[in-house]
Amino acid sequence: DMDQVLSSFVPYNDPYIILSWKVPEEMVQQEKEKMIAEQRLWIAVITLALKDALGIHANNVNETQKAKRWLNLNNKTFVLACALGLLEPEWVLRKYNEAKEKRKVNNYKTMTLKKIF
Repeated sequence: DMDQVLSSFVPYNDPYIILSWKVPEEMVQQEKEKMIAEQRLWIAVITLALKDALGIHANNVNETQKAKRWLNLNNKTFVLACALGLLEPEWVLRKYNEAKEKRKVNNYKTMTLKKIF
């Protein structure tokens, strides 16, 4: 009787069963590429916010102010975007402050991603 077997078996064993199998290499590669693409997307979002906050890309003062408010450790969406981009929020803010200082000193008209990061 199956009920008797289970009632005797389950109390003495971990009820969670872990199944595992070898994932085909092509699936692993596809997932890695997908993760890299998603990471790049979030880095692009953060980079655009940095450029807006620095006044490089923003079309008006409101966009610049909005971007400056978004770049904040207390802003959960900023922290989440950093996590999804595999970036530390503190590091991003440090780079932002460094770029802001360089911009003041050198009066940059344009600033590339490499100059920010």
